[in-house]
Amino acid sequence: MKIDGYTRLAAVVANPIKHSISPFIHNQAFEATNTNGVYLAWEVEATDLAETVANIRRYQMFGINLSMPYKEQVIPYLDQLSEEARLIGAVNTVVNREGTLIGYNTDGKGFFKSLPSFKISGKRMVLLGAGGAAKAILAQAILDGVSQVSVFVRSASIEKQDLT
Repeated sequence: MKIDGYTRLAAVVANPIKHSISPFIHNQAFEATNTNGVYLAWEVEATDLAETVANIRRYQMFGINLSMPYKEQVIPYLDQLSEEARLIGAVNTVVNREGTLIGYNTDGKGFFKSLPSFKISGKRMVLLGAGGAAKAILAQAILDGVSQVSVFVRSASIEKQDLT
C-alpha cells in the first residue's frame, strides 16, 4: 500500500468499533483496485459526531461508514440523503462528492445483491421481523418494485413498540 500526500482517508465510525474487521476488508479492496486510500476504525463519542462529519469535508475524505449508535444521529449533519436512506431514516454510508456529503443506506441493496439471480420486481415478499435490517430490506424491495409485502413479528416485539 502506497501512502503519500495524495492518500485519501475513509473510516468506520461507531462506539464501540475497535473490534471491527472493516479496516482489513476495505484496505484490501483499496489495494486490489489501486485506490490511494487508507481505511481506519474510529471510536467516536456522540458529542464528537458533528465534528467528525465536518472533518469528512475539511480533509477531503472519501467518506465514512457508520454503525450503531450513529445511523440515525448523523442525518442532520448531511447535505443530502439517498431515497433509501430517507425511507429508512438511517444512514450507514456517507460519501463526499466534491464537498457535498450524501447519506446512503446500503443494507437493503447489499441483501438483494447477495441473491444475484433473484429479482423482487413484481413479486410478493414475506419479512420475518421488523428491526433495522428488515426496514432496510423492505425499503429496497419497494424501490425495486415489489408487488406485496407481508411482515410478521413476535407479539412480544409488538408490545414493546408504541404503534400509535
